[in-house]
Amino acid sequence: MNVDEYQIDVAEIEELQMIGDMESLKKIFNRCKSMVVQGGQVILSRKMRSGVVERFDKISTESDLEEYRRSVFKYL
Repeated sequence: MNVDEYQIDVAEIEELQMIGDMESLKKIFNRCKSMVVQGGQVILSRKMRSGVVERFDKISTESDLEEYRRSVFKYL
């Protein structure tokens, strides 16, 4: 991972959604926004059972991050 990247494990996001931990989700998205505003990227990844981390999406704009944030908070 580069210093201009912030990696999110979507399994952690899903877990926080399930337990309704909005404060932790807000903290994660604040870090993400800070990274994107500074010109970095947010990397969405999932850790596989084998231990390998699979990156599957990048977010580099505030509008894309806001769209992802809305989808996460939609059902809370």
